[in-house]
Amino acid sequence: MVFVQVSILSAAIMDYSHGQDADSARLPAYLSTHSDPDLVLFADSMTGDWRENWFVDGKKHRLSNSEKGLYYAAGTYLDPVPENLTREQRDEMSAYHSVLWTKEEFKGDIIISYEVTRVDRSPFGVNILYTQAQGIGSEEFPSDIYKWRDYRESPVMGKYYTHMNALHVSYNVGDYESPSYIRARRYPKNDPIGLRWGMTQLDPDYDDVGAKMIPGKTYIIELEKTKTSMTFRIFDQPTKQLLKECVWDIANVPELMEPKFITEGRIGLRQMSTKQNIYKNFRIIRR
Repeated sequence: MVFVQVSILSAAIMDYSHGQDADSARLPAYLSTHSDPDLVLFADSMTGDWRENWFVDGKKHRLSNSEKGLYYAAGTYLDPVPENLTREQRDEMSAYHSVLWTKEEFKGDIIISYEVTRVDRSPFGVNILYTQAQGIGSEEFPSDIYKWRDYRESPVMGKYYTHMNALHVSYNVGDYESPSYIRARRYPKNDPIGLRWGMTQLDPDYDDVGAKMIPGKTYIIELEKTKTSMTFRIFDQPTKQLLKECVWDIANVPELMEPKFITEGRIGLRQMSTKQNIYKNFRIIRR
């Protein structure tokens, strides 16, 4: 585990702040006051064996570590017109998605930070960051999601948003040229009691203009989560420039949603079929 020395940190702040306005000069948390080693709950360079700290849902992925980080490729299913897929075809495609989960659970207010380099040029799919995910607590879907991982061998999306309490941010949507969305959700959906899929969405939606992930470029993803709010940021890794910030009130959920607050659970990286990324320097910091 390597931490930034004070002299290096000061130089980085001075170099980055020169010529920048106050808003864009915000540094990632791991280069700020949150860099105190006592606040770091989890640190994985992603250059060693991923199996030490993670487990995976799905069977169609490829995972390999090197000095560059963790190369993570979901499956290769791609329909020419994915929006016109039948339910059967969507279920078939779901087998080619994948989710990488921390073995450890994390409580309270946290900041998640990692570097990611897009590899694919696919026009399809999305990345999702799951935060503090647990099962809904039933006999079949207990809080410990590791216990029912076999059920997610084919990682159909509905298995997550129906049977988990979790926060979700989707980003890196579609191709690397067309503007798209950054969206947050709060699980679970529960049709029998009137919690519909649309009710899981947290307002507002954001566009990704200025923060499209370009193949070959490295970004810093940061998610800052408290009991009542969630902030998602994308930085340019070389310059540490803040490209996008999205903020959601996660206390404003339907009255039927129980529990009202998400307080602990695992962190997950979901990649839909054809998404390929390299991850490095994954950290979870106590806020």
